Amino acid sequence: MKNKKMRYAFISVAMIISLIFTLIVPAGALVTDVTTGKEFENNKNLAEITLPEIFSLSWRDEIELISPDGKTALVSEGFNWSLWDIEYNQKLLDVDRAANTTFYLAASFYPDSSKIILSSFDYNNIYYTLIDLNTLKTIKTKTEYRGTYSNDGTILGVTNDGKNIITTGITGYGIINILDSSTLELKSTFEPGFYNAAYFDEKTNQVVLLISENKDGSSTNITVKIYDLSGKMLKTKNTSMEYYVDFHTIIYFEDDYICFESISQDIYFMNIDNVKDTFLYTFYNYVNSEKHFILPLHGDLYLTGDEVINLKTKTVIAKLSTNPEIFKILPDKKQGIGKNGIYDISILLRKVTNIELSIPEYVEVGYSQPLSVTVSFDDNTKKTLKYGEYEITSSNVRTLFIDNDGTVSARNTGTVTLTAEYFGFTVEKKIQVTVLPTKLTAKTVGKTIELSWLKPSATNISGYYVYRTTEKSKYSDTPLHDIPVKSDVLKFVDDQVEPDKQYYYTFKLVFADGTLSPASNEVAAIVATNRILAMQIDNPNMVINENEYVEVDPGRGTVPVIKNNRTLVPIRAIIEAFGGTVEWNGDEREIIMTLGENTVNMWLNSHKALVNGEEKTLDVAPEIFNERTFVPVRFVTENLKLNVEWEATHSLIVISEKPIQNILECNEVKKLLNP
Repeated sequence: MKNKKMRYAFISVAMIISLIFTLIVPAGALVTDVTTGKEFENNKNLAEITLPEIFSLSWRDEIELISPDGKTALVSEGFNWSLWDIEYNQKLLDVDRAANTTFYLAASFYPDSSKIILSSFDYNNIYYTLIDLNTLKTIKTKTEYRGTYSNDGTILGVTNDGKNIITTGITGYGIINILDSSTLELKSTFEPGFYNAAYFDEKTNQVVLLISENKDGSSTNITVKIYDLSGKMLKTKNTSMEYYVDFHTIIYFEDDYICFESISQDIYFMNIDNVKDTFLYTFYNYVNSEKHFILPLHGDLYLTGDEVINLKTKTVIAKLSTNPEIFKILPDKKQGIGKNGIYDISILLRKVTNIELSIPEYVEVGYSQPLSVTVSFDDNTKKTLKYGEYEITSSNVRTLFIDNDGTVSARNTGTVTLTAEYFGFTVEKKIQVTVLPTKLTAKTVGKTIELSWLKPSATNISGYYVYRTTEKSKYSDTPLHDIPVKSDVLKFVDDQVEPDKQYYYTFKLVFADGTLSPASNEVAAIVATNRILAMQIDNPNMVINENEYVEVDPGRGTVPVIKNNRTLVPIRAIIEAFGGTVEWNGDEREIIMTLGENTVNMWLNSHKALVNGEEKTLDVAPEIFNERTFVPVRFVTENLKLNVEWEATHSLIVISEKPIQNILECNEVKKLLNP
């Protein structure tokens, strides 16, 4: 709807100054706060955003206007204008000039996108042409003599009811004309006085005038006046700037923010109600012939050429891969109208509502951890960002360093805050870089449970705390003992246990500064009068000590099998249920099973075995099924001093510490058969 007036070639002091400035500074929007003279802070590491192009022209042609419905573009092709279908990227009509000597001046679409009014001129006359966009036919023309101050042919716009066309007289003489949109005849005028630039706001049917006055050759008074169509002045605002600027065109006026262009093609932007807080400019880039318009996106975010700025924080928060010279935004269509094309700017219009920084709260010293950043938008969509699309900083790079591939490397113990930022939205997450406790094991020794662990690699360990619970994975913050286990002691004996009661344990490192590490792996143990485990061929579940009904191999559906009349089982679950350990030596493909004072060594696909160092021969060799190691259950359990019984009717395997009179009567078997 806005008109885009043709530019004339002016050479002025302001243009020369701007050219010199452009040649000595880097290309870019270079948004500057007029009140302070400071450029917006620009993070050079910001990732570049590429906007999808949905309509394109050759570099020689320029988009002048877009219809309100976003379907038709008015394009200038040198001295000629044409109408284009945006959806099909196809020329609809070459607009005929009134005479070969005429030059196009201005145009405006009607609010319902049904028509377009254009003006052109020659040395003697102003020519108006009204075109129906449905038929592409000229439905009205009008010629006016140019030798009057009351009309210079500049079309400001069409009123929101489509009944009136607003034009200007010669700007220095301060005349606003109102034409009938059907007949193109003059209906009324009003004379607000001298102005440098005029703009018509179709939303409010108000005329906005911009007046600049050179005070002393080095500063400028700026006045903004707003009128209704009766000529009544509704508002006036006045401010000043500390250097001379001659304003040429108002680009837009919205919510008391005005954006305008100087003769030297620099762009200015200010809030007429609070000029001291908001008064910015961007220099015209003569090297690349680029303008950097300042256009609102949402909230405090604005698009300036190839940069997205935060008006409140005075920072650049995102960069585009190129400057599309977008001069108008269609929010409903999520499109930006640029010099040579129309772009999908939905990514710029979506408001970030949340950022999720995915990384464990604990990172172990000496290890790297990948980062994952997911952004939520106000349209209920999410996007997982690639490294480089967001800014990430560490509060202490000596403790937690961010690598070039988006991973973090833990270097020293301590607490670090990671800060991720995307489009001005920031999230923080505290990370503890620590040494993790590992290899906690438990075994029953008489009427006690003995815990042991490996010595950690860190040197700043002052001791260990052990934690106990009777509910799996549910621990209080209070350790089992008040005084930490000394750092050179790698075991703890729990003698405060009840027979036949299941206990679970973890432990934490106590650092020299009093802080604690995360919890270790969890182990289970029981001082049973007779621990019993019941399994069944082709059943992925087992029962331990009456009440613990669990999977043999959680999440994988692994079951005991029979081969060559021997029962093979995934042995780890069995050994650990009785407080023992199972280790794997990958180099030798060796399985090492320990329970109490007894150890059995086996090798994959080998009939050789060692029992407490003595060599024995197996009927069936250990094998791998479904990526799990299976061993002959009777050989292992009996050599670890356990009892094993086979019940053929139900294909049951029952393992216990003491012999069982009738296995079908024991509670573990009953629960397995009737879970």
